[in-house]
Amino acid sequence: LQWPKQDWSQGLLAQFAVTAKWAPLVEAGHWPDADMLPMAYLGPRPGEGKARQSAFTADEARTLMTLWCMFRSPLFIGSNLTKLDNGTTALLTNQDVIQVDQHSKGARQVMNEGQKIVWAAHGDSEGLAYVALFNVAENAQTIEYPLQSLGMASVSFSMRDLWQHNELDQADRIKIILRPHASALFRVTANK
Repeated sequence: LQWPKQDWSQGLLAQFAVTAKWAPLVEAGHWPDADMLPMAYLGPRPGEGKARQSAFTADEARTLMTLWCMFRSPLFIGSNLTKLDNGTTALLTNQDVIQVDQHSKGARQVMNEGQKIVWAAHGDSEGLAYVALFNVAENAQTIEYPLQSLGMASVSFSMRDLWQHNELDQADRIKIILRPHASALFRVTANK
């Protein structure tokens, strides 16, 4: 099973295994390339198949961007920039999310329960981390991750949802319900 639901040589679902395998090899000065971001209108020459609108749903496009940023892949879009929709433009210009791609380190998959995947990375200052939660199932899932697992000395953490642009209540864990193929991305700060 791959996303989008077409017979392409690579799908987003398959990239979870690839990026998890490559993550331990990433180091300063080296950028792992998970390939282009095939969003919005793919044309006039999309590389594979005919010119078309991307088959990714809005949730899948956000999951693609979230995984690429956590993995620190170069962000180059494989779309016709003159035909970007507002949703794709919002994904590509979210400065909080781009910060993860440009300034995090040590990104790795920290949980994989088959249909529930969590990635974590360190921020560029002590007591700062990023956590991404992914639902790769075909139905809604509750995903929970204890923040003490990040290895930061704290019993409670402040969190910011980087896609929704809002601050969350202090907590010791992230617990969220995600739609099929959806993701969430948080900046986590250890409280002193």
